[in-house]
Amino acid sequence: MLSWNPPGAVHWVAMEAPELTLPAAVQQTLESIASDGHRAALVGPCVRALLAGRVTRDFEIASSSPAERVLGLFPHAVPIAPRYATAMVPTPAGPVDVTGFRGGALLEDDLARRDFSSDAIAYDPIARDGPRVVDPQGGLRDLEAGRLRAVGSAATRLEEDPLRAMRAARLVAELSLKVNAELEDAMASARLALQSLDAQRIRQEISLLLLAPR
Repeated sequence: MLSWNPPGAVHWVAMEAPELTLPAAVQQTLESIASDGHRAALVGPCVRALLAGRVTRDFEIASSSPAERVLGLFPHAVPIAPRYATAMVPTPAGPVDVTGFRGGALLEDDLARRDFSSDAIAYDPIARDGPRVVDPQGGLRDLEAGRLRAVGSAATRLEEDPLRAMRAARLVAELSLKVNAELEDAMASARLALQSLDAQRIRQEISLLLLAPR
């Protein structure tokens, strides 16, 4: 098991066990979904932050639970991002977005539909055999190599959402990564498609990019 440290001290260190410190409210959210008979694991940027030992207040859970079930399970949850069947669960630790598995019935199916390998790492603290990191797309290996790589076909991932081209640029600036050749070509091809996106989404990515270390 490896963990990644943030820019400024970029290196990898061995971990004896993949036990990461989670806010109690986030742990309880995962346990509540599991107690309802569904699988749930943390995914996306929050996993990178936890691996780096950084504090985050934005948590994302991928789950086999349908959004309507999540809304019934948590009285204060609200539906967001209807396209992805996501429910936001407010907690003392910050908002927790719960999204149904994409692309199939398994966590691994969901990770295969993520944008970049570094965002396709999941952390399951309530697995039957103990806490574990799930990394079928090789995101940890890419982070170790300082590489930003799309999951599967880079062109397909950016066609699904052209904003991912700007997100890739932001991740390069935030994490000191180098874009691989396939993703770089896809980013260049996404320029025209970016013009059709909502200005607010573009503004948000530009703001985050300008705040990045690089």
